[in-house]
Amino acid sequence: MQGIRESGIGESGDGAQAARAWQQTAMELVREDLAQGDLTRLRVSGHSMAPLVERGDLVLVQRANLEDLHRGDLLLVEQGGDFLVHRLIAADVHGLHTKGDNASHADSPLTPQAVLGRVVAVERGGRRIDLGAARWPLVNRLLGLLGWGEVQLFTAGRMIKRQLVGAQSRRWALRLASLAATPFRWLTRLLTNR
Repeated sequence: MQGIRESGIGESGDGAQAARAWQQTAMELVREDLAQGDLTRLRVSGHSMAPLVERGDLVLVQRANLEDLHRGDLLLVEQGGDFLVHRLIAADVHGLHTKGDNASHADSPLTPQAVLGRVVAVERGGRRIDLGAARWPLVNRLLGLLGWGEVQLFTAGRMIKRQLVGAQSRRWALRLASLAATPFRWLTRLLTNR
C-alpha cells in the first residue's frame, strides 16, 4: 500500500459512522504495512508539526525499533484511536514523551506499543525532505531538545502562576504564555527553513 489518500470519506448514507468505519479500516491497513516493513505514505491533516510538516503534506513512515529511536525523531503514534505525527522529546520511566512543534505542551506519555513507526521523509509540492540526510538529523535532535526545554519552562510557569493567582485562567497569563512561546516558534522556523 502506498498510503492513505484523501477520498470521499463520509459520502455514503450514515456520514460520521461510515467515515469512522473507513478510518478504522485504513488504520488497520497502515498497521499491517508497517508490521511487514513496508514504507507507508500518509497525508497530514493537522497543523501541530508546522512549519516542518504542514496540513496536506505527505509523510513517509517506516517501522522503527524502540532502541533505534532518538530524541528529535518524528514518530507516527496511535493515541486516542487516531494516528498522530509528533516529535519525540524525551523517554523515561513514565514512557515516551512527544509534542508537536507548534504546541507548548507535551502529549500524555506513550507506551512503546503506541509507536507505529518513524517519519523518514516529508513531501510537499513536489519537493521531498529526507530526514536522514544532510543537516536533518542534527536539526531534529536540536528541535527535540528545544521541545523538551519548552515543556519544562511552561510546566514551571504554570506552577508559579497557580501559586500567584490560582488556577483561574487570566487573559494576561495567556498573553504572557503566548509571548514566551515566540522564541521557540522563531527558532523552530529558523531551523526548519525549507
